Amino acid sequence: MDLLSSYWEGAKARYETAMNNGDPRVADWFLMDSPFPTLALCLAYLGMCYAGPRMMANREPFQLRPVIIVYNLVMVLVSAYMCYEVVKS
Repeated sequence: MDLLSSYWEGAKARYETAMNNGDPRVADWFLMDSPFPTLALCLAYLGMCYAGPRMMANREPFQLRPVIIVYNLVMVLVSAYMCYEVVKS
């Protein structure tokens, strides 16, 4: 029991240190006031990784080829623009 208590105290001290030494400029940003919303999102992601394949097992796959082609074209154009801006400056 003593080991568990010391582990809990250490974890609590690290949490308080992290919360007290955070950047005040981002304190009001979405998901930045506490680590728990991020933890909830990670758990939801893991749940979907587990449940998603089971939910889609008997369904027909999506035809995403046209969407992927458009996405890749947009990414090439954005990358070319960023490269141009870097070289220009």
